[in-house]
Amino acid sequence: MTGTRTPGFGVLGPLSAVVGGAPAPLGSAKTRIALATLLLGANHVVSVEELIDRLWNGEPPRGARNAAQAYVMRLRNVLGEAGVLIRTQPPGYLLAITPDMLDLGRFHARVGAAERARAAADPAAEATELRAALALWRGTPLADVPSELIQAQEATRLAEERLRAWERLVDLELELGRHAEVIGTLHTLTEENRLRERFWAQLMLALDRSGRQADALAVYRRVTVLLRDELGLDPGEALRRLHQEILLNDGGTDASGKAAGWTAPFQLPADVADFVGRTGLLAAIRELVTRPGRNRLAVPVVVLAGPPGVGKTALATHAGHELRGEFPDGVLHVNLRGYSTSPPLAATDALARFLRALGIAAERIPHEIDEQSALLRSLLSGRRVLMVLDNAASPEHVRPLLPSDPSCAVLITSRDELRGLVALDGARRLPVGVVSAQEARAMVGNIVGAERVAAEPGAAGAFAAACGYLPLGLRIASTNLAGAASRSIAEYVARLRPGAKLDAMEIEGDDQAAVRLAFDVSYSTVKPALSQFFRTLSAIPGPDFDDLAAAAVTGTEPAAAHRMLDRLAATNLIGAGAPGRFHFHDLIKEFAAERARDQDPAGEREAAPARLAGWYRQRTYTACRLLYPDAHLLGAAPDGPPPWPDAAAALDWLETEAENLVALVCARPAGVAVWELAYALLPYLQRSRQDSLWQSAFTAALTAAQHAGDRPGQAAIHRALSRMQFHHARYSESETHMLEAARLFRESGDPVGEARAHTGLGSIYGELGRLDESIVHLEQSLRLGGDTAGRSTTLFDLGMTRIHLGRVREASANLEQAQELARRQGLPHLQLRCAGAFAFRDLWAGRLRSAAYAFGEALDGWAQLQFSPGVTEIVRNLAETCVEAGLPVLARDLGGRTLAWAQAAETVWLVIGSHVVLGDAALAGDDLYAAMRHFTQAQALSGGAAYWAPAIDRGLAAGHRRSGELSEAAAIATRGLAEALPRDRGRAHAELSAVLLAQGDPAGASTHAGLAEALAEEYGYRLDRARAQRAAAAAHRAAGDTASAADQQKRAAAVVDAVRAEADPMLRKVVARVPPRDAA
Repeated sequence: MTGTRTPGFGVLGPLSAVVGGAPAPLGSAKTRIALATLLLGANHVVSVEELIDRLWNGEPPRGARNAAQAYVMRLRNVLGEAGVLIRTQPPGYLLAITPDMLDLGRFHARVGAAERARAAADPAAEATELRAALALWRGTPLADVPSELIQAQEATRLAEERLRAWERLVDLELELGRHAEVIGTLHTLTEENRLRERFWAQLMLALDRSGRQADALAVYRRVTVLLRDELGLDPGEALRRLHQEILLNDGGTDASGKAAGWTAPFQLPADVADFVGRTGLLAAIRELVTRPGRNRLAVPVVVLAGPPGVGKTALATHAGHELRGEFPDGVLHVNLRGYSTSPPLAATDALARFLRALGIAAERIPHEIDEQSALLRSLLSGRRVLMVLDNAASPEHVRPLLPSDPSCAVLITSRDELRGLVALDGARRLPVGVVSAQEARAMVGNIVGAERVAAEPGAAGAFAAACGYLPLGLRIASTNLAGAASRSIAEYVARLRPGAKLDAMEIEGDDQAAVRLAFDVSYSTVKPALSQFFRTLSAIPGPDFDDLAAAAVTGTEPAAAHRMLDRLAATNLIGAGAPGRFHFHDLIKEFAAERARDQDPAGEREAAPARLAGWYRQRTYTACRLLYPDAHLLGAAPDGPPPWPDAAAALDWLETEAENLVALVCARPAGVAVWELAYALLPYLQRSRQDSLWQSAFTAALTAAQHAGDRPGQAAIHRALSRMQFHHARYSESETHMLEAARLFRESGDPVGEARAHTGLGSIYGELGRLDESIVHLEQSLRLGGDTAGRSTTLFDLGMTRIHLGRVREASANLEQAQELARRQGLPHLQLRCAGAFAFRDLWAGRLRSAAYAFGEALDGWAQLQFSPGVTEIVRNLAETCVEAGLPVLARDLGGRTLAWAQAAETVWLVIGSHVVLGDAALAGDDLYAAMRHFTQAQALSGGAAYWAPAIDRGLAAGHRRSGELSEAAAIATRGLAEALPRDRGRAHAELSAVLLAQGDPAGASTHAGLAEALAEEYGYRLDRARAQRAAAAAHRAAGDTASAADQQKRAAAVVDAVRAEADPMLRKVVARVPPRDAA
């Protein structure tokens, strides 16, 4: 060639050839096919036969060889001086080019360089090479080359190479933390490659890591619908696992969605061993839950409705066992207690049980029922799970529990027809009535014995008829009949009193009357001592009990109680559930209570719940003292060693008995100070996620204390209500209750309770930013004396308040006293809070190495105690320390973890704090969009909590200033000059200095920088003073005073560099001990 420019060719898009700096006129389709064939085989001989195949798609005409040679000759002419690159070489032609002359060659070279960077473990370089490689693409490869063989073989291969490069590049971008940056690209890739699941997984992962979990889950729902519509398939295992990982808030590590495998729950109770009949109903249930209806997208919901005692629960349980194979992803079951003497199980509590069964940790379960329902639906998406909801009260009772994926099914039992569920939710109702005479005869034979039934068929029929063919009645009566082996069936039937039978079976609509005969038959066969025991057991208000509770309520020895419980369980008058625990059927319990009213004197009926309450009070107080030694209790604590080997066993007892304890409080038996029991439950209920329990318990306890005129009890329950409202950041309600508690404690002459109430008011006012009032109440608490545990908490709160006010010497003394008292009392939680407070003090003072070390000590302590709120708060403070130390990437990582933990635990205060530190980290990393997003979210959540307001305002002002919105920045920064805390005022002056400088007012900027420096110097905030000096330097520089600017800048840099250099190794060492995102 004689030209001075190297020719260039392109196949990564429409075919192109550039010769002499100008595009070559490739002309006809055959010419383009010939060039494409030679380029794809560049530097290799392309046979004439292969060329013919490409030109005519395997169906050559006569004279094809000559025609092919003519097309090559024409191509040489079209290429001009580059035509010499095509050489004739048997058995065909060779196009001799260097790799850089073909875009595909340059693409392969870049990909090769990326692979070498990968081998060298250099992801940034690898990503750079892949970006350059993909930039060579101009569109669909060889889009204008009309050869079916080239399109099917070569163009498809090239497109696949491009997609693999995109997949690898996106993986690298995610690994490098560029989650938000790749979202737009991934939207395009998923639209262009709708069935390529890898891109969908990467999009979900990018959204999740960008804090957009809801959007990530929406993407999963979209691709699920797409795959089902297009292919009739569910998403693959990798997508499903990633979906579960996002739901569990694990923060994925790669696009494969690696997560713990699904463990199919199976919660059904054991099937009835001698279940008989119901063939038609079982077939109908199977048909409805396994065969899609007219709407294939609707969830099959079947309601088994009928009167009490007809065997709805047994039928649903048996059907669930039979259908287990149809639902390989599990069977969920819950007794909703819709018709029960115990309070109905709230939908929120049922949802929490299901979510825990599906792997969601208790502290990650949302509080709001809508969020719980949405999470459950998401977990069940794409799964084949059967849900059995037993004993529902109303449509509203079950609607929050219903899944939305048609691969699931729901089986509901209820005495109500649930017409609203049928009308609005498309449920199918199956009426459940009594069994047939034949089925009843089979039931009797299974229990009494087939030989006895065969010997007296008429009497057996009369027996079944006398029981009304009611399964519950049949089972109980047959069990008693089986125990009377010496008596004939006819003799047993003769004992059935007609009056009782009519009462039991003929009063329509009376739930109680529907089974009284069956209960009466069974009850009449037990011995007097056992019947007395049975009647007295009905005084237990909770859903279940053990032999110790039974012994307490009946006044018997535990061994005797255990024997009688076994006998009652054998006759089906009570049921046996978890090992060692028993329960009443709700109607049998009503029957037992009715018999107690008829047969037992009023004094005995009142004594039974009082005995139970006394026993429960003793156990609860003992557990509370073991688990929460700083708890404030009413009345005398019990003596003697605890009945559990360790604190963990005591906590297990509380968790097992919590519903029973609350039920007892809600029952408010006569003469029982249930408020003492409720108040003792306060520390447990504060730390557990059982909102419906504490609301029920404390509301009932307050009513009981008010009716009894017990002012100390009213005071205690007001304090309990205040603490629970405080936990949910409802400070106004919390203040109202705590003020009332303080008044009532004072009027009752209880200085310990009054001191605790004033400490509580100090905490409330601290959160509301009313620090002077906070100190007044905290000091009043100390003047009252109180108890040692309460005094240590007060000293801690006072120390933290004084740190914020800049009174560090007094604060340190308070914290040292609190820590020593906590050490003497054996209060590890308070000791760790003090350690964290000392670290916080040092953080504000700019002693970052000391702060990091102390935060690390507190972190290790909270981790050892497995107290996740403590871990979350310490890690959030470590993130703030990283911001101060000039490590915004570390701060962002830590802040992301604490935000996820706090959101999962619904701890609003820490959610806000996490947004604040993430905003500060984003500002430090010059990511204004992320910073403003976090500060705006923090502001929206802050509500009545004033604590975070100055930090939020400062961040918003900085964001507006850097975005050029100077008026908004000035207004917000000026507002901060009136803050109560000196550090907040100083930092507001520093920010306002920067704003004024940006507005062209160096004099004003210098003034506010000076005020900021003066405040920082007065209160010992080293890094704040350095920031003020930098602001002053900028103002001097703008005013032309370069010497002063240089001096100020030098002094500031010396302090900052020294502090950060000293802190960096310790801080990184502590950060390495922080639990991963999914472990707190």
